[in-house]
Amino acid sequence: MVGVVEESARIDTHGYAAWLRVERDLAAPADAPANLAPGSERIRIAWEELSSDRPVRFQNGGRIAVALGPMPGYSLWLQRFPKADVLAVAESGAAFLRDPDEPTLDGLARYLRVAPAEREESPGVDALAVLVASAAAPLAEAAAARIDKVGGLESKLREPAAASLSRAMTSASRPDALRLALVHLAGSHQLAGLRPTLGALAQGPPPLAGPAWNAVVEIDGSLPYPTAKQLVASSDPAVRAVGVRFLVSTPEEAEVSRRARSDPAPEVRAAAVHALLAAHGADALEVGFAALFDPAPSVRADIAQAVGAFGDPVVPRLRTLAETHTGREAGGPLAALAFAGPEGQRVLMELSTTHPDEPTRRLALLLLGKDPRALMSQ
Repeated sequence: MVGVVEESARIDTHGYAAWLRVERDLAAPADAPANLAPGSERIRIAWEELSSDRPVRFQNGGRIAVALGPMPGYSLWLQRFPKADVLAVAESGAAFLRDPDEPTLDGLARYLRVAPAEREESPGVDALAVLVASAAAPLAEAAAARIDKVGGLESKLREPAAASLSRAMTSASRPDALRLALVHLAGSHQLAGLRPTLGALAQGPPPLAGPAWNAVVEIDGSLPYPTAKQLVASSDPAVRAVGVRFLVSTPEEAEVSRRARSDPAPEVRAAAVHALLAAHGADALEVGFAALFDPAPSVRADIAQAVGAFGDPVVPRLRTLAETHTGREAGGPLAALAFAGPEGQRVLMELSTTHPDEPTRRLALLLLGKDPRALMSQ
């Protein structure tokens, strides 16, 4: 429903109710009048405010679009409304939008008219794409998330839906978070029809260029060596992080090793280490061991999992590294032990009692819970 809030009032500590003077029923059939006569219908709505630190969500005179459902049958709700004569704001009071514009309402109405059985098929994707391209940000982002869950999306994405998604991806008026979500969606679903749009975005500025290159790689399956070499020279860290993955086993592999040690961006250093470990396995472990002492906690935590995944063969070296370092410097080797299987965890438990440094012993004990990202940021 779309309407104006009237007579908003507190019922008890957390319960509230108001009247909604309905302007429009978005779920009405397509052949029904789009708008109701002014003042022709009022619906009583209810919700809960569990926090006292923020304003009541529905103020008198506010215009909202809201999804309503049956009143919960809990005893507390029955005490508030013994006649059960209210409708509850759906999603625990979160299913509403303030000051909705007409493109948003028209797009939402179109989606609601799609039969439920068709919402995971092309008609539903078509309607969701309209919301992505034209609705207010919260609904547009929710529509993109819904599209992302559609199975076999490539076969169901047809025109003009594909054009709507392309338009949203390239529109500077759309939120960056939405555009990034669409770029990831296009890559993860290998939407070849959106490949030209991704290629154009990949040539542009941050924050879309790096993710667009990632999506291009997901669709194409690889990156030519000359292109990878160009990407590694980019000033955009997200672009460099894509390029280094495809310079391994080329004449430029030494550049990957250099980036693993000294690139100014943590994400590039981590990507370079991962690329070397993926290509050369145990032969690249020295690079991995060195990255356990990277200045960035995110790199240390990330590479700890990658090195620990090698299991028993890396445990002796990790033990030595942990025993010869203390505090934060020991965090990388200790975290890697946590991911090195039963033997690694056995050594980690032993170090939690035998390491000469007390903070390091505490860290070892905590890492047995396998939460290196939280711990190594301390």
